[in-house]
Amino acid sequence: MKHKTMIWILSAGVFLILAGLAVYGMGVYKFLPVPRPDLAVAGMALIGSILALAGACLLLDSRMKTKEMEIEEKDERNVMIQTAALAYAFICMYAALFLVVFALVFTGYMNVVSCFSIMGVLILGAGAYFLKFWDLQKKM
Repeated sequence: MKHKTMIWILSAGVFLILAGLAVYGMGVYKFLPVPRPDLAVAGMALIGSILALAGACLLLDSRMKTKEMEIEEKDERNVMIQTAALAYAFICMYAALFLVVFALVFTGYMNVVSCFSIMGVLILGAGAYFLKFWDLQKKM
């Protein structure tokens, strides 16, 4: 990943943390048009923390690499292993998300909008997989 992208991720995370704290500190969150405005502030801070942590880790990781490590990382065998591991993780995540949505719908913890939104994301992911699979089969 490029150095500028890592800095943008880190900056976005810090901005979200500060924005969440500012909204909470000024008490503006009480006027947000959402059912639980206190969760909106916590969500902003959580997403900001995750982005800031990810950006900092990526930035530190890129600065600690030696030439040998970069060559090893770009080795074809390692790239194939990483691609296979990512594909397996995607399949596991996809199945787990489907089961969780199924469980939440039938236990009554999920509303209609959330259900259709997540199902749309699942369908989009499956469609992207099949389109890329079809495209790669044609090329190779």
